[in-house]
This record gives sequence, structure tokens and C-alpha cells, in this order.
Amino acid sequence: MAYDEIVESDTPVLKLGNIIVTTHADITTWPWPRMIQTKYHVFLLTLQTSGELYLSELLLENGRLIPTVMGSLGLATLIETVDIADFDLFYVISTFGYTADEVAVPSIKTYIKDLNATEFSRIIPFATPSVGVVCNYKNQFVGGNLVNISSSIWSDLNSDGIIWSGIGNFELDPTVDYTAGFRNGEFLYSEGRSVTIYKLLPLDSRYLPGIVVYSNIGKFLLTPESTPTGFTYGVKSLGGLGISSGNHIAGDDFIHGFIDTHRDFWILESPSSSAPVEGNFKKLGYRDYILELFDYKSTEDHRVIVSYVPKNKRFYISNGNKCLIINEFGACHSFQCVSSVIKASDGKLYGIFKNLPDTSAYIVSDELDFGTRGLKSIESIFGNVKTAQGERVSYAVDHRIDKQKTFSRLPYRNSNPRGEARIGVTATEFRLVVSVSDYKEAQIDWLLMNIKFSDSRFRRGPTFPDASLTTRQGQAQS
Repeated sequence: MAYDEIVESDTPVLKLGNIIVTTHADITTWPWPRMIQTKYHVFLLTLQTSGELYLSELLLENGRLIPTVMGSLGLATLIETVDIADFDLFYVISTFGYTADEVAVPSIKTYIKDLNATEFSRIIPFATPSVGVVCNYKNQFVGGNLVNISSSIWSDLNSDGIIWSGIGNFELDPTVDYTAGFRNGEFLYSEGRSVTIYKLLPLDSRYLPGIVVYSNIGKFLLTPESTPTGFTYGVKSLGGLGISSGNHIAGDDFIHGFIDTHRDFWILESPSSSAPVEGNFKKLGYRDYILELFDYKSTEDHRVIVSYVPKNKRFYISNGNKCLIINEFGACHSFQCVSSVIKASDGKLYGIFKNLPDTSAYIVSDELDFGTRGLKSIESIFGNVKTAQGERVSYAVDHRIDKQKTFSRLPYRNSNPRGEARIGVTATEFRLVVSVSDYKEAQIDWLLMNIKFSDSRFRRGPTFPDASLTTRQGQAQS
């Protein structure tokens, strides 16, 4: 396989027949079913024929995932994201979405686990206030995106405020526990724009621990601070763009991966020194490929789901029709559309996905200008590509003249028996594309391009292709 993370079993390890209505372990209505892994639990979200979204706890027994129903989270049409902050036996669940009215109004609900319940409904609503995003930060509950602010305690808070419990408990009233508290969202400078907090993710670092606030207008860092009268969280802007859905980010206490509002992919790793947190953001990019996933209208951006696999720091990004896999070494497409993936207590990875019929594979190079910004032509491509007997190898070239424009792709050209394909395209930048009809047993040893340099405007003296490539006159090998 091109990757070794999720392998389809002849016998699914998860059967959902005991969850109200018989359903299947594969994806029927994207992105449900879906799993969420926290520090102490693995949860399952399933869509029922009633239209409700049900929460279950998953237990691993003899290589099978056994669900225990906890209760309903309400209508799935009103739920875009689900957050869970767990504290061993106790946990808090938040749901966030919008109503279907002409003027979309946030639909936010909060539930807590009823530790005394023995019947089917093991979660109960918590309404004062309800929060749309939650997290557990060092055994302290933190929530944002507030609604139902009925108590005078939080009368000064807006929806962009932050609340936190006492340390080691779920007491939110600071008059009862001085380590509980809140702060308004005045730190979220919006220039007249409405502010939505989409995610709260802890960042574990001995140099600068805290919680990263991901909103539609940018990113902020909450850091715990002691005060003469109690406890609070300081705020620092991390700059840059925000995100447009809580589904566009995933990670753990040590790494976050997210899609910004320009559709570039970024990672934030826990600082290993006293360097500022904002200096640890790394832009991986891949905008052209991520834009392909956003083939919905903007009100359905949440259909794009980011999942994280700690092994190899791997991120899956999928919309149910396409799937992109990104790690620190590069990106590739997968024929498996993944709604979620977890690493269970047995060390194995379990995912919920659907297979696409296309098992072909293609490789796209990085951007190439061959050491000059002038126009040049790729005349032909040679390759030593080994495949299973009878499998087809073809080549294409992405090209553009203006760096501000997106790449355009030529039609694929099949290679002849000598491994050559005639191309004929002129531009300033290129990406080489190699396609095989089936990824199994495919191996690329080398590729060779015949290039004609016809533009002398940017040349002074002898000019050769990029020295990072193995080169010879008029040719470049990769």
C-alpha cells in the first residue's frame, strides 16, 4: 500500500446494530459515523434514521470496538462540530452549528455525563451557560462560544467570552471557587466583524504552556496566571489568519494542524525553547489541493474534516469525495475518504472511511523553474517506472506563467515502450505529474525531462538548470 495506516478488514471491528437503529460501520451520510478520541475515552457519533446524532462510548475488547450508548445530542442538521473535554469518569460535550433559518443563528448545546445514570440516557443538558467549544487544560475545564447567559455572574460576557472552572472541579462560579473565572472577548479585536471561537486546543510546553484559541479572525494564546485575588488567563495575539470551522483543525497537546481561511495548511508544534509561540507556526501550504476539497458553498465549509494520527504526525483531510494526507514530508491523495481515525489501547489504528473506486496513483513534483524565471519549454519526459504487468504509465505537466495564478494541467500522455511521452508546453513554472493505473507494485526509479530554454531576458552568461537536480545540457533529471 502507499500508506499503512488504515487497512480495510473483511470483518469490520465495529458493528452498530445495538445503537437504536441498525446501521453500518462505513460512512453512509458524510461525515457520520465519526470517532473522537480524548485522553481517557474513545467516542462514537452515529446518525440515526430519526435525524438525531447519538453519542456512544467505545470499548476495545479482543480486537473489536464495542459501543455503549450515552444519549442523543439533538438533530444532526443543527450540528457542525462536536467537542468533548473529558476528566476520567466525567466529561463535558458541546455541539455547535447553525439554525436553518434565513438568518442563521448559532445553535449551541452543552451536555455533561450523569455519573448516577444507569439507563439509556447517560448525558444531561447543561444550560447556564452553554458553550460551543470545550477543552481540558491540566484538569481544568475551559469553554468558549457562550449562549444562554442567564446568570448575573456572567452578565458582562458576550458570545466571544471565555469561562473556566475551578482547578480539579466543575465549579464555574468564582465566588465559590476563586480559581474559577471568565473574561470577555475584548481581546478578540474584530474591526466590526462578528467573532466565532471554533477551537480551544492546549499546547504543552515547559517553556510557554497555554491554550491556543482558534477563531475566524485569528489565533490567540491563553496562559494561566496567578493574581493577588485569585487566578486568570492572560491573552496574547499570535497573528495570522483564522479558521472557518472547528472541523478544519486537529491535533494533540504537542502539535496542531489546521486549514486557514485562505485554504493553506499549517502546523503548530509545541515550542522546544523559549522562542515565541508564533515563531513555531509552519506553513506547509498545499492550497491548490485543499481548494479542490472545498467544492461546497461557503455555508458548508464544515464538511471538510481534518483528522490526526500521532504516528508520523499524519493528517487526513477529506470531504467525503476526496481525501488528502499530509505529513512533514509531503502530501498525497488517498482512495479512502476518512471521517476519523484513532489509535486504540492495543496500539493499532482504527478508522471510519469509505473507499473510492479509483485506486490509481499519481505523483506531483514541487514547483520547478529550472533556475530561471524566463519562459522555457518541456519537450518530452522519460521515465523508468516499474508497475505490475499490464498497468499503464502516463505523464502530465502542470504549468503557469503568472506566479499569482493557479496551475493548469495538460491532458495525460501515455508513455511509449521506451518510457517516453511527448509533451510540448511553454511556461515559467511547472509541476511534473506521473500517473499509474494501479498503485500496487508501482516504483519510480528516475525521471528525465527534455527542456528548451528560449527566453533570454533573465539570462546573463552560461545558465544551467537548478543545481539541486542532476543536470546536463538541455535536460534535467529528478
